[in-house]
Amino acid sequence: MCVDLLSGEITHTMFEKLTGLLRKDDILVMNNTRVRKARLFGKKESGAAIELLIDEVSRDGTIRFLAKPAKRIQNVTRIKITGDVCIDVSGRTDRFFSGHFVNHNTAILSADEADVLIERYGHMPLPPYITEKCGDENRYQTVYSSVTGSAAAPTAGLHFDHPLLDALKLHGIQISMLSLEINSGTFLPVSHKDIRDHRMHQEKYSISADTAVLLNTARKENRRIIAVGTTSLRALEDNIRNNGNFSAGEFTTDIFLHPPQRIISVDGLITNFHLPVSTLIMLVCAFGGYELIMRSYIHAVENRYRFYSFGDAQFIFR
Repeated sequence: MCVDLLSGEITHTMFEKLTGLLRKDDILVMNNTRVRKARLFGKKESGAAIELLIDEVSRDGTIRFLAKPAKRIQNVTRIKITGDVCIDVSGRTDRFFSGHFVNHNTAILSADEADVLIERYGHMPLPPYITEKCGDENRYQTVYSSVTGSAAAPTAGLHFDHPLLDALKLHGIQISMLSLEINSGTFLPVSHKDIRDHRMHQEKYSISADTAVLLNTARKENRRIIAVGTTSLRALEDNIRNNGNFSAGEFTTDIFLHPPQRIISVDGLITNFHLPVSTLIMLVCAFGGYELIMRSYIHAVENRYRFYSFGDAQFIFR
């Protein structure tokens, strides 16, 4: 679906025709994060099974994770993952538990060791509504993913394949990358009656010096910057609001974008269709305007567009 913010026109086409919808010298900004095998299965000393979702691994090796069922580890200090590796649980904040991986000598594993262990014993954290086993785990990775660290895929990027990327480049469209580590807080619904009371999760992101220079030059030359996915837009908007222009470095953001805020970092957004009451649809409405985006979603339902991670795409532009 294409949504023209200037005319308000809503049209329909196929994603493979994206090259013809973009202008020469447009810049696509993509999130090159790669999904880690964040779903682990452990046991209590009693033998009761516990499913874990690793949300974040800090530089000191501290892990933050969700547990299901959470009540099973309310008073548990150790979860066995393998024959010689356990998780020592150290605390809980809201829905998330914290702790460390430890070996048979109870020595705390480093962040690098934790990443290796997760990759070896973990499973791809597919969304819960996908009940079929994913035979090829790369189907839940973008073809340009390169930096491991997310608990979910930047799903707008799943629409791209290598032939389309090559066609875009031949058309004169530049592609740049940033990295934002998506954690499970992205999917928490807004439960407050007044959305301004909602507090967002924190996510880490990084922008390279080359990307910052490219984007700042594009702004000076009035070239369009188009974010691929809400995660890319979230990073770009946080970056420019805090720095006045695009700046390279490593950052953390808890920005919550919603109407009537105005998006200043990009001129277009490629995204999937999001669920009601989610922070994601609120971000899209901040960019496209509440009335127009809601009208586009009525069109999506009427035309049987698919929602969720492997659903259809929406290109919103000005």
